[in-house]
Amino acid sequence: MELRSKQITIETTNICTANCIVCPREKFTQKLQIMDFNLFKKIIDDAAQYSIECVDINGFGDPFTDKLLFKRLEKKDAWSKNLYKFNLLSYGTVNVR
Repeated sequence: MELRSKQITIETTNICTANCIVCPREKFTQKLQIMDFNLFKKIIDDAAQYSIECVDINGFGDPFTDKLLFKRLEKKDAWSKNLYKFNLLSYGTVNVR
């Protein structure tokens, strides 16, 4: 299978400290959590077969609430020779405990 886009989006956390009035996150019934590192690694490994070049670490959560974020970013070179970029968007008001 050939993909037109060489970019994927992975939501590594649905935790967010912002209370944006337009965000539907508060209506979600799923547990607030951080993605398991092994699941993230599996997604990257599976995506590597499609020569993914960029991973967006975004979603309804703020990536900087993910305590494994920097571990995930440090491992990128070992996962795929084609993966050269991670994008992420933060809301800038993170209180990580």
